[in-house]
Amino acid sequence: MSTASEYSAPLVKGLKAAGVAFEDDGGQLKIPARHADVGDLLINFDDGEITVYVGNFTHCHFPPYQGSDTYAGRTAKDCVEDALDYICGILSDQWVLWSYPGGAGGSYRLGAEDDSMEDAPLPSEGVIRYLWSGPYDARPNK
Repeated sequence: MSTASEYSAPLVKGLKAAGVAFEDDGGQLKIPARHADVGDLLINFDDGEITVYVGNFTHCHFPPYQGSDTYAGRTAKDCVEDALDYICGILSDQWVLWSYPGGAGGSYRLGAEDDSMEDAPLPSEGVIRYLWSGPYDARPNK
């Protein structure tokens, strides 16, 4: 893992501008967990992309790619902006982190449980949900 990539300097600058405390942890950036059950947020810059590992729950890739007739492309600058939005959203409890028993998991925007475009879990017994700050109960009128 290396923080020596075209993404690292602008991402570090963006994190500092957002007031996010982090450390360089062996070539990746580490944001210490706010809640022990969630785990640390790690950012690495391998393989020409940004990958954000959200504790014990999930990870998200931010790769650049060329556009097509169907999809707009993403530049390195777009990837940095998208990663910063995701990271800052996680840290401000705007994303729900979830996992099934056994470990598979994901994340979705808070309040978007029923949006088919989000990565919300299928109904299942034992799904756990957290925000960055701690446990989250998705039931209405909790």
